[in-house]
Amino acid sequence: MDSTLEIIGYCDRTPTEIKGLLKDGRFGQLLDLRGEYTLIYSKSEVVTIITSSVGAMQYYYYYDGNRFSHGKYIIEIVKKLGIEWEWNWESVGDICELENCTDNQTLHKSIKKVPPGSILTYDKSLKLHSKRFVDTIKTYDSADAVKAVDIFNSETSFWASKNPYLSLSGGFDSRTILSSMLKQDIYPTLVTLGEEESSDVTVARKISEQFGLEHRVVNLEVGDLLNNGERIAYITNGTKPAYHWHTYLYPRKAEVGKSETFFVGTLGEFARNYYFDRGVVGILLENYGVAGQRTFWESKIKRHRTFRDKEMGRLTPELRREIQDSGIQQRALKNSLLTKGGVLSGGSRYYLEQRVPNFYANGISMYNDTTQWRSPFHNTKWLKEVWNLSENWKLGSNWHRLAIQRNCPELLEFPEEKGFSRNRMLKKAPPLYWLPIMQRLKYKSYD
Repeated sequence: MDSTLEIIGYCDRTPTEIKGLLKDGRFGQLLDLRGEYTLIYSKSEVVTIITSSVGAMQYYYYYDGNRFSHGKYIIEIVKKLGIEWEWNWESVGDICELENCTDNQTLHKSIKKVPPGSILTYDKSLKLHSKRFVDTIKTYDSADAVKAVDIFNSETSFWASKNPYLSLSGGFDSRTILSSMLKQDIYPTLVTLGEEESSDVTVARKISEQFGLEHRVVNLEVGDLLNNGERIAYITNGTKPAYHWHTYLYPRKAEVGKSETFFVGTLGEFARNYYFDRGVVGILLENYGVAGQRTFWESKIKRHRTFRDKEMGRLTPELRREIQDSGIQQRALKNSLLTKGGVLSGGSRYYLEQRVPNFYANGISMYNDTTQWRSPFHNTKWLKEVWNLSENWKLGSNWHRLAIQRNCPELLEFPEEKGFSRNRMLKKAPPLYWLPIMQRLKYKSYD
């Protein structure tokens, strides 16, 4: 009987190879392919959906014990089934306060996201087997930062097309990718978003001139947002705040070739303490476990409120409950319980299991709509090695500094974002690097 296979994203197996593994029932092998992907296999009335360990290629399903439907776009599932729209107010509150949904929830109360590392099978009934990637990593003390660099370099060269593009900012992730490319004689076309005086453009332009690389600088205007808002809302299922719509727009304006790979730095922040990069302070707070995480989340959410107090009365009662003080406390508790560990270890896990498959996955969906995006950080061997590195490698982006130094030390001769030196990137983060007084090079945003 005929079968169909849809691959969302990219992986290192051909459709024929994937179908062969599925036919032989070797589903587990498809959970750990090279790349970032979701596989949808249908044969007769049986549907099998397999997501990568990171789960950044979002896919959704509805099942009420009787009816089953699935797809990339929630609104299409709603239309196909003819069901009513039911707001998931917890998710609306999450977007207001965190900029992303959490766990596997969506804006619709009855539609769920297929979790990362999952095999979902529907054959008159639904079976869902999931595993959390971090739980599968063996803990060891011999993690090697240099080995992580070698894995990263291998992944970069594996996915590079003949004439690749690279989204280059003034930050660490994209410069680390560039260092890997230059080491391996790969010369990308650079793409940078921002005004001429922005930090990203200033640094990227100097780099492009030094290495003789083509450089495309993109400016966005309000009209770009308004003209593309409906499409962006559709492909991100309404969960990407307009503040971050540029991810969809600037590769298009730069005319990135669809036939060539477009490298981006997603998931690179796993190699540094994304939520609390504060040196010894973070190490000390790590000892407070979940309690420390809860305090951190309460503080973070309260600092970045979406609505002023005088605006709260204009919101629906359901949303108001989600984002008032009691809702903040509940959200902080929920976030602290979603991951094990303290502020650093728990924050790293939260980044991988919540932020990436919910927030960054939306950015990836936007890239995927117009380009052949690739990220060498989406490699499970690299993730395992980095997870076991000591915090000293992650604090202050010290692993990124090592990778750049080993791959292309000339790239250290350009300033870093919020750096201590106005003229170059340091080989190692200086003491108290996180204090504002130590950040001599002020960052000028792209917008």
